[in-house]
Amino acid sequence: ALPDLLNTAFTVQQESGMDGHPLRRVTGWEYGLCSSHRYSHPYRWLDNAHLLLFPLVGERENEMFGTIELTQPVVVNLNSGDIWLPAWDGYQQPLWSDALQVLIVRQEREILLLDADGHVIQRYTDSTPRDLGIAPLHLSPSGRRLLAGFVWRDLETGRTADFSGQCKWTMGNPGWSSDETRLFDCCFGYADANTGEYGYFWLGELHQVGRGGGGPLSSRWVLSDTRVMVEWDFYDGDKPAVPLIDPQAQAYVDLCDVAGLPGTSACAIGVFPSVAPDGEHVRVDRYIVDLRTFVTYTLPSDFGFSGWSPDGQFALLAENWDPATGYAEYQLLSLADGNLYPATETPGAAPAWGPLDKHLAFLAEDGDTLVMLDVETWTTHRVLLSQPSVDVFWHPQGDGLAVLAQDGGLWWIFDLTTDTTEPLTPPLPGVHDVRWSPDGSHLAFVSGTDVYVVSISEAKPGD
Repeated sequence: ALPDLLNTAFTVQQESGMDGHPLRRVTGWEYGLCSSHRYSHPYRWLDNAHLLLFPLVGERENEMFGTIELTQPVVVNLNSGDIWLPAWDGYQQPLWSDALQVLIVRQEREILLLDADGHVIQRYTDSTPRDLGIAPLHLSPSGRRLLAGFVWRDLETGRTADFSGQCKWTMGNPGWSSDETRLFDCCFGYADANTGEYGYFWLGELHQVGRGGGGPLSSRWVLSDTRVMVEWDFYDGDKPAVPLIDPQAQAYVDLCDVAGLPGTSACAIGVFPSVAPDGEHVRVDRYIVDLRTFVTYTLPSDFGFSGWSPDGQFALLAENWDPATGYAEYQLLSLADGNLYPATETPGAAPAWGPLDKHLAFLAEDGDTLVMLDVETWTTHRVLLSQPSVDVFWHPQGDGLAVLAQDGGLWWIFDLTTDTTEPLTPPLPGVHDVRWSPDGSHLAFVSGTDVYVVSISEAKPGD
């Protein structure tokens, strides 16, 4: 049987790292790991000693999505080498709460909270009506609240809000308010755990339409949790619209109208909004709108939008992007003063914001140089790399970073004030999905059909 095969297939082997860095290899499943967006990534960290893997166990064809990869999740203890399989219904992937250090799974008519080694810590009855089939589980951004069908639950205090009987539809991909008591689901559902309100409603002739590129239907609370924006394309009747929604009043305004966006370009199919992390600005095509005042910035015609800074205070813009090399010239639009500031003196690639908001790192000079821009002082620090590199991965604490070389080796820059680089791994083929452990002591990545874990210190994974 498949569970027996998976239980015995995986092993954790010691490999030869670089400069004394221990390197481990999780191997044994010849079919490799899933790459499908359905599972987000081929694996994820749980705590510093456990990985949750999504091994590829089969495929099936779907008329809408094409080939769908099938999996059976597996948890690997990097210290002991022990393997265990979480309950799996073929639909709901296990959810991990970093805050509570529990894995959340559905098993028949129960919802189980497990530790990383599979021991049951808490169990709840899944009260979703059987005629609705399997309802998804939704974990809040903090990892402390759970929506299971029609039941909202605070996993720390045990407080619940049961919305059963008010509506026949469960939420598919809700956006959570900051206090995680209110939820909005497109299109269009609203729930409030404080008042017990739950229901779906129509907003005139507003309806979502398809867009190129696919991706999740993301709802974002904005303006101090008083409004919602959905990062998707909409029509109001036969007219394109960018709705700013008031879920409580079941009403909306169209940014195309109130911000004066040109309907033929900004408000068109394929021009879905991108909400800034501060919840006060949104980018629509070549325009950035301040949602508080509806004042609009027009982006320079030669630049394309490349993303937001983590604090939402800057928009990163790219000019002269070369799809063959990934290099472009970058500028930063400050939302505080509306001015453009050059981020690069020469073309750069793989821009990556540090977790502390103040540093933007990117590669320059054909990957031979790492450049770090301090957006508080507008000064740069350059590090000459030992190998031409293609990607940058900030340490979770923001005090160092790793780079992936063109030859598949990983290098570690442990002090941002120096130009010292340290090799972590030998060159390996096709390295991808590089991810730090929660405490930043280990770095995992995929090569071929296997997952590797390199320790930044001499400690073993989980120490």
